[in-house]
Amino acid sequence: MLWFTLRFAIWSGLLFSLIYFEHLSPFYFIHTFQTDAIIYITELWVSYFDIPVRLVGNTVIFQHGLELMILNACNGLTPLILYLAAILAYPTLYKEKVSWFLGGLVILLTLNMIRIMLITVYVIHVPDGFNCAHNIIGRYSIGISTLLLFYYFTKRVSPCTYYGVFFNGKHSHPTTSIKH
Repeated sequence: MLWFTLRFAIWSGLLFSLIYFEHLSPFYFIHTFQTDAIIYITELWVSYFDIPVRLVGNTVIFQHGLELMILNACNGLTPLILYLAAILAYPTLYKEKVSWFLGGLVILLTLNMIRIMLITVYVIHVPDGFNCAHNIIGRYSIGISTLLLFYYFTKRVSPCTYYGVFFNGKHSHPTTSIKH
């Protein structure tokens, strides 16, 4: 557990430093791309479901006057980075890590869009409920979903031995042997 925690901390720091910080990260464009994609998808479902709000740039404007901005913190990248760091830190084959990351990417982005949609619909009906819906229910639900997804990952893949952590060789998984 100590080695997993250490690897998780290293991967988290590396991924956040590569992607998350505007003036320091060489891959910051991923952050802005994801935010722009979230805004675009929000525009699509607002028009499709005929939600009574207006979108101006990155701001959702409600009929009762409340304005909510879709910022970089709303794009779901933080739980995705933490999920990826946990998968990379876990000792299993890289092909398992890639497939579980891609599946988790789809699941977490979908859950984030559902979270944004539910917060928007809730705030239409309860304007004073934004803080509770966003800061408590929304954030905790996406955090718990990320943890559950990683837990499910750990239950579905077989861990490698320490040799396999580095090389992921074909003999890196513990196997049972039957002696005749």
